Amino acid sequence: SKTKVIVYNNSPQKYEIGDYLEIEGTLNELNPPHLPNGFDYAKYLHTHGIIGTVNSNKITKIKKPFSPFLLKYYLSLYLDKYFSLEAKNYLQGLLFGDRSGFDADFSASIIDNGLVHLFAVSGLHIGLIIAMISFIFQKLKLKKEKPFLIVFLSLYLIVTAFSPSILRAVLMYFLSLLNKKKKLHLSSLDIISLVYLLLIIINPFYLHDLGFSLSFLVATMIIVLSPLLK
Repeated sequence: SKTKVIVYNNSPQKYEIGDYLEIEGTLNELNPPHLPNGFDYAKYLHTHGIIGTVNSNKITKIKKPFSPFLLKYYLSLYLDKYFSLEAKNYLQGLLFGDRSGFDADFSASIIDNGLVHLFAVSGLHIGLIIAMISFIFQKLKLKKEKPFLIVFLSLYLIVTAFSPSILRAVLMYFLSLLNKKKKLHLSSLDIISLVYLLLIIINPFYLHDLGFSLSFLVATMIIVLSPLLK
């Protein structure tokens, strides 16, 4: 029913992203924290739509159809082919927020230097993407900029696995376009409030996601303080 589980198995068989599997096993429910105010692993997993873990007895490959969710996998293969390992790690961090390729020293250095936000996908990425694509379209005197941006940002959402901060920024952009086209006369505060309510209705566990809360907090502060800064 469109829910997710973590599967544990000891099979030597290798799997690839996009494989459809039939899994037989026992579903284990998630336990609450053992200590008061301790880390709530069950709540953390529920935030990501994961309802439990499965100890598998048997896994069978069924098929591997094309899925748009394979885009990140194919982009990673492209980076593997045409870039050095170091460059690939930087690009994966900048484009996807994937810092798994960074060693401990580099990870510590970007935190100490205050650069870690560059390697965490956020609304900043969306703003830069929109600005760059708009600039290119204007320079080349091309039309259909908005439809291209809608398709591109939708694909980027898939590549970044619907990161809460990216989802917030993209939905705000889409709603802003709708607001202008339909002349709804919504303010920026109206738009961010509507996006917040929509996402909370879709997934109430977003309330426990720190990235979600910080994204909306910072964006709301910018909206509220912009008139004063001007």
